[in-house]
Amino acid sequence: LSTANKFEYKLIFNEESDDLENLEFFLKNIFGYDKFNNGQISIIQNILENNTTIGLLPTGGGKSLTYQLACLLQPCISFVVCPIKSLMYDQIKDLDLAYIQNIDSINSDTIGAERTEILDNYSNGKYFFVFISPERFQTKDFRERLVAINSQLNFSYAVIDEVHCLSEWGHDFRTSYLNLSNTIKKYCPSINFLGLTATASVNVLKDIQLEFNTDQKNVKTLTDYTRPELEFIVINDNGNKYQEILSILENHNQEDNIFDLDSDNPRCGLIFTPFVNGANGCFDLSNRLTNNFNIPVRFYSGSKPSNYQEDLDFEKYKVKVQEEYKQNKFTLLTATKAFGMGINKKNISFTVHYGMPASMESLYQEAGRAGRDKSDAKCYVLLTEENPETDVQTIFNPESTYEEIQSLTEKVKWDGQDVFRQIFLYQNGLDSISKELELVTQLHNTYSEPGASKVVYATNLASNKAKVEKAIYRLSNLGVISDWTVDDFFSGVFTVTYNTFTEESIKTTLLKFIKKYVDDFEFDNNSERIKYTNILRDTELSKFERLVKILLQWSYDKFGTNRRESLKNVYENCLKYDDTLEGKESFKKSLEAYFKFTEATYILQHIAENNNKDIAKWFEVFYDENNNFINKDSLFDLKGNLQRFLESFQTNTGLNLINGLTNLLLEEIFNEIEEKRFSKSFDTISNYEESKFDYVIDQILEISKRINQKGKILLLKFLYKYSKTEEEKLRFAKELGDTETILIHYNNRLKSINKNIEYGFRKIG
Repeated sequence: LSTANKFEYKLIFNEESDDLENLEFFLKNIFGYDKFNNGQISIIQNILENNTTIGLLPTGGGKSLTYQLACLLQPCISFVVCPIKSLMYDQIKDLDLAYIQNIDSINSDTIGAERTEILDNYSNGKYFFVFISPERFQTKDFRERLVAINSQLNFSYAVIDEVHCLSEWGHDFRTSYLNLSNTIKKYCPSINFLGLTATASVNVLKDIQLEFNTDQKNVKTLTDYTRPELEFIVINDNGNKYQEILSILENHNQEDNIFDLDSDNPRCGLIFTPFVNGANGCFDLSNRLTNNFNIPVRFYSGSKPSNYQEDLDFEKYKVKVQEEYKQNKFTLLTATKAFGMGINKKNISFTVHYGMPASMESLYQEAGRAGRDKSDAKCYVLLTEENPETDVQTIFNPESTYEEIQSLTEKVKWDGQDVFRQIFLYQNGLDSISKELELVTQLHNTYSEPGASKVVYATNLASNKAKVEKAIYRLSNLGVISDWTVDDFFSGVFTVTYNTFTEESIKTTLLKFIKKYVDDFEFDNNSERIKYTNILRDTELSKFERLVKILLQWSYDKFGTNRRESLKNVYENCLKYDDTLEGKESFKKSLEAYFKFTEATYILQHIAENNNKDIAKWFEVFYDENNNFINKDSLFDLKGNLQRFLESFQTNTGLNLINGLTNLLLEEIFNEIEEKRFSKSFDTISNYEESKFDYVIDQILEISKRINQKGKILLLKFLYKYSKTEEEKLRFAKELGDTETILIHYNNRLKSINKNIEYGFRKIG
């Protein structure tokens, strides 16, 4: 088959145009749907107009259909990068049901002659698109195939499904996505990207935009992620998770007969757990539930459980479980987060998080597997609250070091509950800064040569494939390495291409890299960044080691703190849950507000990217377009948005001030960390020049008129601390109604007057 140049559609959606009707014709006749879901059309329109596009839709929102229709409407070939094989197989089966069969997949299961045949067919234009694992782009032979295909045929779209995996900030970051976008741009220069995900934090989204070289106008999403069919229920299980899940399953069996495998309309459940092994792992849990209810309960995990002893190859087992679950051959599945990323199963009527997830994003995305048929569904979280003696605030404190957290987790051990279990999983995947510094330095000293190409062996570095590839990535952050391919995925053999570099170029590249996320970052000596200045002056390290250590320290500070802030948000929201109608609605609103895109979202983005530069913007979020103060619902949405931004920008003065004022307006209790953030914002503001300081204070005082008296007392604590004169302190007391301070002030003045009068009489006498 032959291809033509991409067609650039000019779609118009109004009463005079029939473009929407034409698209709905294809929707109905190809996929069987009458109408598009909310948010789908804006993604389809943007990519058909050949704009690189980032599409954000909630789980079950129909992301896959957007790329499938767009690819079919172009006279070119495309490819879809999928992070997991199960997702490829699931989408191929669904497309087959729609009679779309000119597609195939290339992953680690397709080997030898089969892979060659698929690539030959793709090269000859026999497929609309193929599903490709990201690892293929790391191999020389596949890159050579792309060059050959590009010389004969036209590419339309590079679809990156679950695009959040591309960013190191993401909770599902994968090393196989490293350099993916650069590789695609290099070997398919005319292609347009379409990145799709159900979730993306602020920094993940920024990373994707940088990788795709696109701006905010090409990010297409819903303004509201509300899923009315979902009901969220948080159960404080007091450490008795298994008893709670037995109760949940028995109740659902009474309501929906979930244990009946012969039902014409079966209702299914999905149980998420963070672990593969152990008593709380999906493998053991599936066996216990099977024995308890005498029904088949299967498990699904990315890695093979240590006690897995079935004859069936584990990869084949996973495919079998996925297919049988979709076919309703069993109704209950226990799984890690490896299952369900994009899997289309419509009759899941409830999900259970057997332990708190790692973030608000994970909770909403995984819980969103339920209710895809728009039927009412329940989403449970089984939470074990931390013992106050375990000092969980150290985990949440953004200033805690890796070593402090490591020491705390070793001290707490088995006394830790859901928060500590998540921290264990995170820390388990990390090396200490000193160990990673040692490996990066060893890699550099052993192989680095400006302008050269070298074959790197993980075994020569006494390490494994994953760690060495991460070290290669670190050197690429520093501009030492320009590209690499993987020659052996098992033992870790890489062909690495080096840039022409010097110590000065490494320092310049490092600064440029960090400034992508913190635009005012410098190596200067200041209170916020003294640790980096100290590293730069550490004479026990070589100049190269100092720069690597700054990169590693900054990465840990930012990425590690980001993960812990995410954990803090979901934990504190779960703790605030109460089992009343109002409590349930409040919890769900908190979840949805986290994802909501409002006018305030764009203002917060501006504040995040322009710290201390545009202080007037700080206060715009409290007023609507008519300059009226926003209502409580809008404040609630603002709080949800702030949580999302503060995961990525913990030290931003404006965001921390807005967060503190929002807490006061919503009458929420300050915890130790919230209070410290609010205080830090005042620390910075107090050093502003007088006119700037006065402006901020005037705005705060205006907002304080809407704060209750208890909140005003707390606000005064900060205002008094930074008062520069007694007159200023008196002004604050009058504005916020602190009668006691006013009386003390005037009493002291009277005492002073009396003393002066007495002194005058003595002189006369």
